[in-house]
Parts: sequence; C-alpha cells; structure tokens
Amino acid sequence: MRAADLDADGLPDLVVDHRDAGGVLVLRGLGGGIFEQPGVLVPVGGDPYRGMALGDIDGDGRPDLVTPNPNDAGILINTSREGITFERAGAVPARSPFAVSLADFDGDERLDLVSGANERLSVVEVFLGDGEGGFVPHPESPFEFAAGGKHIASGDFNADGLADAVIACWQSPEVMVLWGGRDDLQTELLPGGEHPWGLAVVDLNDDGMDDIVIADESMRQ
Repeated sequence: MRAADLDADGLPDLVVDHRDAGGVLVLRGLGGGIFEQPGVLVPVGGDPYRGMALGDIDGDGRPDLVTPNPNDAGILINTSREGITFERAGAVPARSPFAVSLADFDGDERLDLVSGANERLSVVEVFLGDGEGGFVPHPESPFEFAAGGKHIASGDFNADGLADAVIACWQSPEVMVLWGGRDDLQTELLPGGEHPWGLAVVDLNDDGMDDIVIADESMRQ
C-alpha cells in the first residue's frame, strides 16, 4: 500500500496492491481519513501484490507508478485531471522483479529505478530514468546478490546529495547497500540477521545521514 496526493487536490489518496485482479486499487481521498469506495482498479500488466513505487518519473509534478510484474517492471503514467487515472506506458525489462524503488542515484534530477529479483535470480538491476517516463539499463547493471529480493528502501546514507538504496533478500543474511554516484555505482554488504524481510530508512540521530532499520524473521536489528 502507498499513500500520495495523486490528483493534486491536497488530499492523500491510497494505492493498494490487488493480487487477484491483476492491478492496483486506487482509492481517492475525501479528507478526514475517508476514502472513496470501492475505488478504481488500474491494470498494471502483471501480479502487483509484489509491491510498487510512486514517483514523478515524467516531470509533470504528479506521482507516477512502477510495479514489479512477474517478467518486467510496469510503468504507469499519472494522467489525472478531474479524477484519478493512469495510462500504461510500456515496461522496463527488469528480470523477475519482486521489489522496486525510485530515486535519483546519479544526481541528474531524474528518478532512476532499482529492482531486486525474486527467488529465481540473484541480481539487483538499476535503470536510469530519462525524465520522460523511460528507463535504460545502467552501464554497470546488473549487480550480483542473493535471490529472493523482498524490499528496497532509498535514502542518502552518506550526505553527499545523491540517493543510495538498501536491498533485502530473503536468501541472504546480509543486505546490499547501493551507493549512488554521478559516474559509477558502488555496492557494499552489511549484516542483516538471518532472513531480512523489511527495511526502513530514517535519520535516527540527526546527523544529516539516513540510517537503516532492518526487520528480520528471527531478530531485531
């Protein structure tokens, strides 16, 4: 589930994954914690229970949607005017994605896409955004990591003004940190418990650098 103001009316709306219907359910916010029922089903071309990422990928000021489908990452452009509407705009050739995140990793003020594969592949892929809704593979992508990607969270871990990402994979006791860079990307592995599942990024000690919180099956980090 994600919350964002999709139609620029000043009220948060909800996007809910809907495994059985092959799409996401969008519920327009009415204010006061009330949302329009039953909502609008938006087909995404795959199996959206895997998650989603929201961000303005075409530069029009409205949050767009990326979903990890079984064979690719679906791109849906927010075309909302009077109501909330999305238009499918092709797909990114991510391999068996399970988790996705949007952030500007190279500092060009365009959102990029990072994708973690499911249990069939041991890769993390990065695609550079063109600012118009399209993505191309980063020259250094893919990066080898464990299979079973579950969650990706983005932030600035070293206060260099560039986004970084942390990726949790069920089959690895470590998490991968992807360090953003204007010319290249670096990776680093950190202890993550036994089966890292969830992630959160927040500056816990007010030092200007985002910290990482890891939810693990058997312990707390």
